[in-house]
Amino acid sequence: MSSKPVRDRNDFDDESPFQAFVLRARWAVLLLFVLVFGLWYGGRIQKKLDDRQQLSPLERMVGRLREVPEHATAVIQDPDVVRNLDTEPETMLPPGSVSIVGVDAVPVPKDFLYSRYHQDSNRISVIRRRLADKQVVHRWDWSYDDLASRYKQWLKENQRRYPNFHFRGPIRFPLASPLILDGGRLVTRLQQSLCCFDPDGTLLWQSPEMVHHSVEVDHDGNLWTCSMVADQEGFRDDVALKIDATNGRVLQRYPISEIFQANPEHDYSHHARSDADPFHLNDVQPVRGRSEYWEPGDVFLSLRNISTVLLFRPSTGKVIWSNAVAWSYQHDVTVVSDHQISVFDNNVMNNSPWGSGFVYRHGEHNRCMVYDFDADQAESVFQDVFARHDCKTPTQGRVKWWKEDAWLFIEASDQSFFVAADLASDRSYKFVCPGNRDGKVGHVAWFRLMDPS
Repeated sequence: MSSKPVRDRNDFDDESPFQAFVLRARWAVLLLFVLVFGLWYGGRIQKKLDDRQQLSPLERMVGRLREVPEHATAVIQDPDVVRNLDTEPETMLPPGSVSIVGVDAVPVPKDFLYSRYHQDSNRISVIRRRLADKQVVHRWDWSYDDLASRYKQWLKENQRRYPNFHFRGPIRFPLASPLILDGGRLVTRLQQSLCCFDPDGTLLWQSPEMVHHSVEVDHDGNLWTCSMVADQEGFRDDVALKIDATNGRVLQRYPISEIFQANPEHDYSHHARSDADPFHLNDVQPVRGRSEYWEPGDVFLSLRNISTVLLFRPSTGKVIWSNAVAWSYQHDVTVVSDHQISVFDNNVMNNSPWGSGFVYRHGEHNRCMVYDFDADQAESVFQDVFARHDCKTPTQGRVKWWKEDAWLFIEASDQSFFVAADLASDRSYKFVCPGNRDGKVGHVAWFRLMDPS
């Protein structure tokens, strides 16, 4: 009994010319369909963003795929970024005249508090250094393995409380937002955990709360920082957190949504582009002195995603003042005088569905905006310094103006440098923290220029 040979599906000898054409063209038709569908789906995502609607998980995944070519390009430009997967990639030296912290002595009458990861010894340090003579005032040192172990344990115990926040594991990265308290104690962020060390580097406490962005001290010696409320549905409600600096215990929580519920006339949430992260609290700045406009215990709150700064009085639950037009995607509020505040104005709007397309609103650089409560108006100041050093940090940044001493501090965080400017003589200095490789720069993470006292 003979069997009929099996014909290959691509053998068209016995097919009509039309059938052969259809079979061969099927992939072209499928490709055209995918292209048309992609254009339609992309337009649908953009419309949802324009209408300030929340994206679905699939739509967010499509956005992540869009970033793959950009990441691949970064690896091609600098293959060392993948040399250590748990090490943040360092950046190239910025253009222009640059002073390297610890190498160059510059006549700046301030101390600089910063952190470094030392690849040669696998250690992390926080250093307080005089810029005028390069001398180290104090130094805290830890092995990376010790800090990583502490953070892993903290993640194991606490990250489940924040189901909609993406935690990074331990990486070789400088400690963020360092702050020196009385007695020489050091408070700093170890990733998303807040730690306090004695002058010898011994851990005194580690708060169970997840914290982010700024850490500041108030007139009573308590700490104020940013946290969030967990939400299984994916909604992120940021929280202004007051912490006892002696033991790390939470004294008060002020969720932003509750502040707006009690003060609806100051609620600008309708300006937010993200339903999942409408506020994005990035600074809680406590007021230490008393004036016509504020009193000790008040706090300024910076809400990036609605370009809003609030003056909030925790003792009454009232918002005393707000402004959502003088700045855009701002950070870091500082009290300058009894009637002025300064704000680091990133001066950008996010023009991309996936968070990478920032466009400048006024000029081409970041700005220092000073709001005068007496005049009820905001003014851009020191723009020549921002332009001179090409300060263009879209997602972070700090500024502090010592008005009486005529000094200005700018941290261009995304660009990994900071600037100290002598306003009286119109001299300014651009600094970088040394990296672990020649020609590379260490990251800055809300470090501090501070008075020697």
